[in-house]
Amino acid sequence: MQMTEGTSMHDDVFEWIMNTFDSFQGGLTADGFRQAYMYMWEASGRDEETIWRDLIYMGYDRNLRLLFARTCILAIHSEDNFELHPNAFDADAYEEAMELPIKSYGKCAEYADGKAKLYTRKAGYSGVSFAVENNSSETLEFTLDCSESKNVMSHRGTLVAIQLIPPNETKVMHHLMPKNAFSAWSWSYKASMSFLED
Repeated sequence: MQMTEGTSMHDDVFEWIMNTFDSFQGGLTADGFRQAYMYMWEASGRDEETIWRDLIYMGYDRNLRLLFARTCILAIHSEDNFELHPNAFDADAYEEAMELPIKSYGKCAEYADGKAKLYTRKAGYSGVSFAVENNSSETLEFTLDCSESKNVMSHRGTLVAIQLIPPNETKVMHHLMPKNAFSAWSWSYKASMSFLED
């Protein structure tokens, strides 16, 4: 609110937003964000400029092309001195960061008596993510076929993911999202797997 309205948000306004729209741990979810903007649009008499003002401020043009944006904002509040140092990209840390929310908040389906677990985490209207955990002592070949889904695309560039998963590791299979956000979409999958002997 400070960025778009030029004023700080009062505690009672923040509390109303968290109680009125879908939120989680003190912040709006993607669905809550959309609900809040739908509310603002309705409250403004359906004046689309209300929404465009914020979208333009966030870096979008009127064709919804992202022209510029901050990738992140880091705010640190501390009474102690500290230093920040750049680190090289860590592929393992990145992969774990992608897997963690899917495993922590997703629904789990077990295969082969729990030797393989498929986690599905829905992100409201934004999409769905899948990760597979191999709890066996053998390499797992897992296929997740989402080709019968409607109006979706995957971060992989294909809707059929085939992944070799080493013992005791987890791999992200798909991040599915609507191909056209303004059209109906649905997802489905077929899963198959086999363990490979060394």
